[in-house]
Amino acid sequence: MVHSLNSRYFGSAGNWLINETDGDAKLALTQCESRPHLANALLRNILTMHKTQKEPKKIYNFDGDNIGRVVDDYVLRNDIEALSIFSAKVASATEEIRKIIIQNGGTVILCAGDNIMFQGNFENLWCEKLLSLFLSLTGCTASLGVGNTGAESYLALSLAKANGGGKTIRYPW
Repeated sequence: MVHSLNSRYFGSAGNWLINETDGDAKLALTQCESRPHLANALLRNILTMHKTQKEPKKIYNFDGDNIGRVVDDYVLRNDIEALSIFSAKVASATEEIRKIIIQNGGTVILCAGDNIMFQGNFENLWCEKLLSLFLSLTGCTASLGVGNTGAESYLALSLAKANGGGKTIRYPW
């Protein structure tokens, strides 16, 4: 049996095994002379299944919660030094999260201020870890909206913020 740690097993028929490795469907065969017609049919079915089962990339909208209020507070108290320190923390946190997104196969669309819009396919637990990282680096919560389109992810983000922030919401709910 041929498997790699990064592969998903799709199916088998007789002595033929199909695996997906690094995004390409690959055929691993044993005793190839025994049933080539069956293997060819299976390969066509598996490759078709592979194409249709690939989940489309989602759009993620990440935004710090109440960052503007914190900035307003520092400005109104004329605490420019604290404002500068807070600004550096937010910039550092968003840059760190941007790097993590890219390292995990995501595509960053926008990274500005306390906002990051990106594309990919990420589990809820992974998303929650991003929110926890932002909190630990800035002392502020963040919210994350996920959807199939930018508009859907924005609606999900708006709902997350309307419900107190600090959470991930996926559209459709």
